[in-house]
Amino acid sequence: MGEKLPASAFMRTHKSFPVAVRKITAIKRDLVCIGDKEIPVGNFYKENITRILNGSAGH
Repeated sequence: MGEKLPASAFMRTHKSFPVAVRKITAIKRDLVCIGDKEIPVGNFYKENITRILNGSAGH
């Protein structure tokens, strides 16, 4: 992730998409939503996203 973004507040959902964890409003099969915007989730990032959103990331 970008060196300037705090890892506890942001996560990468795709090679090109870091997102603010607290802004996520919905999770779909291969997407996370922030309001009405849908952001793709790459296969490589799915497990990490599930872990973070289930609260086992330790933030």
